[in-house]
Amino acid sequence: MFRFIAFGCLFGLLLPSVPCVSAETWTDTTGKFAIEAEFQGVEGKSIILLRANGQKITVPIAKLSPESRAQAKALYQAMMRAADEAAESDPGSSAGATAPLHATRSLNFQAPTPPAISAMPSFPDGMSVEQTLAFVQKQVFAGHPGVFWYALPKDMRKTFDDPRLRKAVNPFVNEQQTMITELETLVFKSIEVLVTKKDFVLGSKMLEDLPPPIQPLFQKGYDPAVGVAYEVADFGFSFDPTQHSVTEMVDYHFPRIGAHLKSLLAMVPDDSRAKILEGVSVEQIDADHAIVHLPPPPATATPGVAGPSATMIPESLEMVRVDQRWVPKKVVDSWRDLQSQLDSGTIEEKINQVQAENVNQTQGASMMLGMFKGMIESALDSMLAAKTQEEFDAAFEQQAAMPGGEFGEMGFSDGGEVEFHMGADGMEEDKPLPPASGSVPEGWALELDSITIPETPAVAYFSGEEAPIVDAVLQNGILELWDADEQGHFNDSGFVIFLFLDEGESVGGKTFSVSPKSGFGSPHVHRKLRADNMSDTEMMMNGYAMELEFGEVAGGKVTGKIYLCLPDEERSMVSGTFAADVSE
Repeated sequence: MFRFIAFGCLFGLLLPSVPCVSAETWTDTTGKFAIEAEFQGVEGKSIILLRANGQKITVPIAKLSPESRAQAKALYQAMMRAADEAAESDPGSSAGATAPLHATRSLNFQAPTPPAISAMPSFPDGMSVEQTLAFVQKQVFAGHPGVFWYALPKDMRKTFDDPRLRKAVNPFVNEQQTMITELETLVFKSIEVLVTKKDFVLGSKMLEDLPPPIQPLFQKGYDPAVGVAYEVADFGFSFDPTQHSVTEMVDYHFPRIGAHLKSLLAMVPDDSRAKILEGVSVEQIDADHAIVHLPPPPATATPGVAGPSATMIPESLEMVRVDQRWVPKKVVDSWRDLQSQLDSGTIEEKINQVQAENVNQTQGASMMLGMFKGMIESALDSMLAAKTQEEFDAAFEQQAAMPGGEFGEMGFSDGGEVEFHMGADGMEEDKPLPPASGSVPEGWALELDSITIPETPAVAYFSGEEAPIVDAVLQNGILELWDADEQGHFNDSGFVIFLFLDEGESVGGKTFSVSPKSGFGSPHVHRKLRADNMSDTEMMMNGYAMELEFGEVAGGKVTGKIYLCLPDEERSMVSGTFAADVSE
């Protein structure tokens, strides 16, 4: 959970609006040459300028006219002054910035109003590790998540808020603007459903699947949870690194997030709050170093509700004292590395390197979003158009049953799990094949060069058990193959295969051959299992083997043959023929 929250915060800080660029006029010592360009900073004895066409140029200060030298000096001083002011700002008696530092967007609903909360006190210097942890916990429960930002020393905040860093990050963020805009539309439409269809959500069949002790908590925490969701989204999609510092955004948005969060955390019993730090022990190495030992996550006391995974929470946390503040060592190391890159002028090179190393993840995220956007938006529109509880439930169930419909599969109503498997071209390095958890189905293999697809109806193998495929659907370039449970209910377990077709492209007569070493652009496979009201989804971008052959599309159907083997512990596979209903 903590890694997910950290990723979410970082993702939020990398979601800008389109920046406004203001250019200045620059002249040389002869007065014969003049250009319009935006001041970017100083590098040695030269200034860096950005022209309207995106070209970055370096101009020696000695070649500038006196007026342009004075202009460069003033702009540079203003840049440094802004960094100092941002780092030195402290919440003090103010619960947030007065100016609305959020993007202007048209909403079809009334945004949740944050409750009033008290101001966050200044972070004390000179505390022990134990006192630091207790202070942070107290402020979080008081509705002040900004305590994590102001727990950092001023110099550290100054570095993370440096205008040079924000300028360097901005081009990378702008490249993702299309994906960001599409995601923003889906996020706020989802929140619109939660706000305007509250009665339908609380009256839906989904609540019936929740464990009885959870149902009243869900209802009580609904409004503050929706408020947190809205404010986090507003924060994430409003940050423009060219216009606002992190400190400005924290001062405005975090009190609003915290106001709703306080109401949500108020549901935690007092005795449970008191026990949070009971299992934490501090090993003091010396005056400036300590190790915080964290207890393992407690097992959930509520049947049917999964507790946090132990792998998500570290067993210990190294702490370092910097300027009378205790800070995690990893944060200190990142701060020092970043400051070194800023001082040496290599920050842009480093960001470009990180961008290149993560190009597959970025492309994959964009691909997945484009693939799901239309389906999710259609389902959300159906929920918004619902006039009765029955219409809303039908729209929700339709969305939950979609390929990759993680609303149902990843919700805590069924305690499901989701795993990702990616090979050398994905997010993870190649891994050895995990040992099989049971018997391996006959014919399972990751080398399919010599296999022959059976000319018999397709049969799947889940956890070593045979499961005939009884339902096949092809929709929007996504092939679904499902078995049935013992009562004959469809969509129990199956495979969902994303073919990534171009718009208007048909599968008629096509063959898809995938080896474990195929690239990221190969079809993606979701294997979905359901047993004892628990869901298990594995998403494989590569590392598997598949031969998939389609006949011609006719009469709203398409025939096909498949041989698919997955590298999971269960050695899941499906082979044989099928006839899929084709739906546009």
